[in-house]
Order: sequence, then C-alpha cells, then structure tokens
Amino acid sequence: EGGYDPVFSPDGTTIVFVSRRGGANNTSDTLYSMTTLNGDKSSINTPLQPLTTDSTTPGADIQPNFSPDGTQIIYTSSRVNGANGLRTIPVAGGAATNVLTDGNDNQWACYNPQDATKIVLQSNNGLTALSDPNNAGAAPTGVFLYDTPLPLSGTNPHRIGADTTPNFTDGDPSWSPDGTKIAFHSERSGVYDLW
Repeated sequence: EGGYDPVFSPDGTTIVFVSRRGGANNTSDTLYSMTTLNGDKSSINTPLQPLTTDSTTPGADIQPNFSPDGTQIIYTSSRVNGANGLRTIPVAGGAATNVLTDGNDNQWACYNPQDATKIVLQSNNGLTALSDPNNAGAAPTGVFLYDTPLPLSGTNPHRIGADTTPNFTDGDPSWSPDGTKIAFHSERSGVYDLW
C-alpha cells in the first residue's frame, strides 16, 4: 500500500503519512516519513521503517499533523486502550508519548500554526449520552479547543462552534494559516457542510 493521510512539515522538506507495509504489521495503519526531495525510495530490500517503536502493538496510528516548529508529530492512535487517543512522536521517530487517553474518541488533532499552545481536535467528550439523529443513533462529536502544555486534560476542553442542539456531528477541524479561524465540517443542517 502506498499510503494516505499525507501531511507536509512546516518547512516543506518532509512528508509524514499512514500506510500498511510488510512484516507482522502489514494489516495495521502506521506512520511513515519520507523526504519531499527523494520521495519514497523503499523496496523489498530497503523498506521504509515505521516512525513509532510500538508499531506492532495492536491498533492503528492515523491522522498525523506537525507542530508549528516541525519537531513533533501529533496523531490519533488506538494502540493504548483501544479507544482513539492522541500521541506525539519526534519527527525522527522513536517512542510515542501519550497526550490524551481519556477513553473518548479523540481525532484529527491540529496545532494552531501561529500558537503552539492551542490544539483543536474532534472528540465525543461529554457527548456520549446524546444520540446523533443523522448518524444511526451514534454519539455526536464536537470540535474542542485545548490549551497545552502536554499532556492535555480531558476534563476542561472548550467546545467551539456548538449549535443550540448539541446532538449533531462536528469534526475534522483545520486552522487557517494565520491561526485566527478554524474550518470544520458539520451535519447540523442535515448533510455535511463546511463551517
């Protein structure tokens, strides 16, 4: 598999992506890195190596995103407790650090490109007792803003963009380059639109 969820480093020299490649971990989504200049030069004899040292632990690593200074990658992982938590790893790879493993479905974490103390993400935090009428009774998700330092606290996030009816799903947030706005999708109007 080539890969998916690609993301450029802030300086444009590195691409981190998700793939299932070879060995015991062939069926698990794992983070990989390649330089923009050389691309993927891997082969059977010289395969790309996963960034995380625990890539054979059951679960998946997906949705990578760089810190503004380009030194860390924050990503979604289900390798800790089976639920989607957030972890960071140095760009060079190695041991992952858990930053949000509160048992909620936490995904699509994204640093503010102008202020690394702000992280926005999609979560069902505090919404699990509700039912999303447009999503077969599943719990809705919201867009939440967290302040660092890491690890993040699961008890005091600030939900943004909440509708008067909190049952609908908001997700996949992304900061504007100047860090003043957040785009996200929502199905509060009955279908997914951008807000």
